[in-house]
Amino acid sequence: MLEIPSELEKILNKSFLIRISLKGSKTKILRVVELTYYWDGHKKIFLSGYPGKRDWVANMKTHQNVTLHTVEFEPKWDIKSKARIVENQEEKIQYILKYIERWSKRPGYPRIFIQFAIKMIYLNKKLKLPWWGPFWIAKRIFHQMPCVEIEFQGIPKIRI
Repeated sequence: MLEIPSELEKILNKSFLIRISLKGSKTKILRVVELTYYWDGHKKIFLSGYPGKRDWVANMKTHQNVTLHTVEFEPKWDIKSKARIVENQEEKIQYILKYIERWSKRPGYPRIFIQFAIKMIYLNKKLKLPWWGPFWIAKRIFHQMPCVEIEFQGIPKIRI
């Protein structure tokens, strides 16, 4: 089982940005994208973003082997990883909610209304109510948002 060094755990818990190196789907040229993420506390992070098609998602669908790079705090880490596009809608919504919840807590960017909306969506799901009214609109937006699972494959290494 892959061990996550405690220094890296602290960085993944505190940081809001991760950099990903990946190959272009058509050009095979190395691309770099910087995104916010949700970390599951083990060996997976989940990426999302604005609704619609995204080049970085198409690139990861074609070339699943990627490298993660921490960008905030020291030391900097590189982690060989594998990408998987999450297409199952129930699984996708679960991770997108966690992603948005984490994003809404980013320091310096209070998003009180988004945090309230997320709590209402969790309550709606817990009560197993249908997606009606504003929840229906949220679900449509979630369906259009990308969701990518990145699983750590290699031993994390400190970048020199």
